[in-house]
Amino acid sequence: MINALNTHEYNDSLHINADFNKFTTNLIDRIKTGYSPSIEQKKAIAGLVAVKKTYNDLEELIAIDNPNNSSKINQLKQYLNLKKNKNNNTIQTKALMDNMCIMYKGFQTSKEDCGGFVVPHSGGKDPYLVKERGHFKVEVAIRSICDHGPVKRTYKIKVRSYFNTDFDGNVIKGSPNYPEYLEILKILKKNPDTKNNPELNKMIKNIANRELKEETLLDLQIIDGKRCIISAFGTVFKCLWNYSYREYTYKSSKEPTKIHTVNVNMNCEQYNALKAIMKTNAELIQRHIEANSEISNLIVE
Repeated sequence: MINALNTHEYNDSLHINADFNKFTTNLIDRIKTGYSPSIEQKKAIAGLVAVKKTYNDLEELIAIDNPNNSSKINQLKQYLNLKKNKNNNTIQTKALMDNMCIMYKGFQTSKEDCGGFVVPHSGGKDPYLVKERGHFKVEVAIRSICDHGPVKRTYKIKVRSYFNTDFDGNVIKGSPNYPEYLEILKILKKNPDTKNNPELNKMIKNIANRELKEETLLDLQIIDGKRCIISAFGTVFKCLWNYSYREYTYKSSKEPTKIHTVNVNMNCEQYNALKAIMKTNAELIQRHIEANSEISNLIVE
């Protein structure tokens, strides 16, 4: 969550294509259980509860369909900074993001993200290196290498984020958590090479597996420099993989983000079989995603 909020500099709205109340309830529960008690936590929860109530009040007024309520409806919409896109059933609101940024600006990080570490907050510094970690990304790109009918195209497994305006989705991507990043700093201190560093490559593989599991419930096991295994709900796929690296400077950022990518290449038969498995388990995956409250849904092209 906190790494996703690092993009608040250029994505200031949440794009929610799920039940608003369910999503907001999950978000509140996650803050209650996943973050240590603090002033920021209390403020964020209170703000999100108020947003949820306001949204329900708005929906009730709209359902009544009384012209006399138009002024009140507009007032509530303005408070929520709410827009609805009927074409893709997406709600865009700045109110939820504003309240979550209370956590971000206070440098609060989730228990999961800090890995059980307790670091004193003092002097307005970033004790969990949240912003610094945000400039280090690990991608997992699972793609099919085959012809799809008359059109030659590479299909990928992607996710659609609540924090990203790209409705087409992106490959699985995330930043290291706090303990992982501390280990990365130790590795880079011994060997600053970010492209050909065996210890760093091992960390990247571990992060890739964690991110994939968190966002899709799939497991990734890298066997050697070429071979890997994707495990999907009891079915094992033996695949090939390769590593790539690039840097990208995001809008409103002076420092480039270093992106390490694990490319998993499946043949057509494998990819279609995996796609069928994901479809069969779509409800389980969606419940996992909604509880995670970072991505809205999985896209298997």
